[in-house]
Amino acid sequence: MLNRKDQLNLWIKEKPQDPFLWYALATEYISEGNDTEAEQIFSKLIKDHPNYHPTYYHLGQLYERADKDDAAISTYKKGMEVCQQLGEQHAYNELRSVLEELEF
Repeated sequence: MLNRKDQLNLWIKEKPQDPFLWYALATEYISEGNDTEAEQIFSKLIKDHPNYHPTYYHLGQLYERADKDDAAISTYKKGMEVCQQLGEQHAYNELRSVLEELEF
């Protein structure tokens, strides 16, 4: 039986343009404590699917854990812009909240 990460990799081979599958894979790496691999996937997601707004929150959190506050701030701000364009008010508010907490 395949573990969750292996199953996601199989699905990604079938549907490589599905941003949710990449997002789910990155969160699996986070749960394993592999922030480096998760960061690479989230960065690819932002490049390939810039409107997939959940990515910005989790990438910002990775940057915060790595003490890369400037990168986290710019990631949160970019995510807020995307959320405004998409009309995603709840996600916008979440990003604003973590940004305010980090800046103050």
